[in-house]
Amino acid sequence: MDAIWYRSRSRSDRDYMEQRKSQRRTTNFAALVLSEDGGSILAACRVLDISLSGARIKLDLPAELPQAFVLVLSRNGRTRRRCVLRWQNWPDCGVEFQ
Repeated sequence: MDAIWYRSRSRSDRDYMEQRKSQRRTTNFAALVLSEDGGSILAACRVLDISLSGARIKLDLPAELPQAFVLVLSRNGRTRRRCVLRWQNWPDCGVEFQ
């Protein structure tokens, strides 16, 4: 059987930006990753960009995040979002808000 080769299409950052559900805003603020029940701190991170539907975070230390967790977006802990991990490539992660 002969091998079949496929050429992967290179995509620019602009192509990815246009596929997002909502426009992202560049940020750089501290946040916390909590367990899904909000009880324990799993990781400290920085929010690099954010939109209505998700965010890109940068972990401060190596950590394997669970599939679902809570992201604390304010210093006082009142602003929280339930998240689903969409991708992780140390130290960055992409999350979708639920």
